[in-house]
Amino acid sequence: MIEFVQDWLFANWGKLLWGVTFLAFIPAYIQARYLWRSRRFLTRMNFSLNILDGNTLRFRTLKETNLADAMLNNTHAIRVIHKTPRSEGPGAFLLFRDKEEAWTILNTVLNDLSSGFAEGFVARSMNLPTQSEWYFLGISCEKHSDLRNTKYRVMIVAESALEKIVAYDDLQFEEPRFHIRLSTLKQMWQLTQDEKLRHNIIRVELTVKV
Repeated sequence: MIEFVQDWLFANWGKLLWGVTFLAFIPAYIQARYLWRSRRFLTRMNFSLNILDGNTLRFRTLKETNLADAMLNNTHAIRVIHKTPRSEGPGAFLLFRDKEEAWTILNTVLNDLSSGFAEGFVARSMNLPTQSEWYFLGISCEKHSDLRNTKYRVMIVAESALEKIVAYDDLQFEEPRFHIRLSTLKQMWQLTQDEKLRHNIIRVELTVKV
């Protein structure tokens, strides 16, 4: 009996290996299909710049990258982001329990963002005409039925603009569904004003050549 099984395995090992591989692929494919259909892209990180243009709130993507790349391919950092609890409401900012962990992750994101403004920083060091502004930065995972997709977003907004945005009574949006972003920015403002939670937001100075 044992010899028969051994002979069968020897003669059919290729088919057996293919079958095992196929069976292992099915759950991964089903999960990938579900995430695509539900637009849950939690392996991505979007850098979203929020702009107050007159009385209209606009936002533009500065860049989008893989979460792993943004976190320097560090599996611990990626796990921390996935496991970190989020604030209530549409904004769903990541609320880090450990302040040192928060600083490390947010500073890693900050460095990634700052590298895109290298020309401005170098120009300033050469005393060339530049303009600088301080921005707030935090990581959210916005959730709302009107949203078309779910992903981690690095929220970026000028300090001076954020205070004006949350005070507006008649703020306008490029599209009606973008009202969600106002709730997100209001949460961001609240985090900056709460001594116990402000470690979830970091400041960054950005400089551009003019």
